[in-house]
Amino acid sequence: MSEDEILRELYPKPTHSAKERQRVYEEMFVRARKLLKSGKEAVLDATFIKKSNREKARSLAKSAGVDYRLIEVTAPEEQIKQRLRKRYHREGNDADWSVYLKYKKGFEPIFERHRVFNNSGNLAEIRKQLEKGQKST
Repeated sequence: MSEDEILRELYPKPTHSAKERQRVYEEMFVRARKLLKSGKEAVLDATFIKKSNREKARSLAKSAGVDYRLIEVTAPEEQIKQRLRKRYHREGNDADWSVYLKYKKGFEPIFERHRVFNNSGNLAEIRKQLEKGQKST
């Protein structure tokens, strides 16, 4: 499930405030809990800029008896800027460069074990990284 999709469901004209983001995470955790209780997998596609939300996701997985994996996806900033511009024009997505900078400023570093994937290549290169489980930190 996607943070962006839930954000647009809950807030048709989002401001990307901390309050909105936290409400989105609360809803995401409710949905994930339901999936896990029904025996299905849950992939939470979100920025997880706050350590507390990463901890909640880990706790949710543990209480459901499933594996928890944290994956950090990176790309050069110029490429991120280009992708955001394309999404804005193509999809009408309101998350522009200013939203990215706001999220980046509030990002709490990840100190727990996690995987890092570089998302700057083409789809085939990204799939190769995923298959190899490359760059575990």
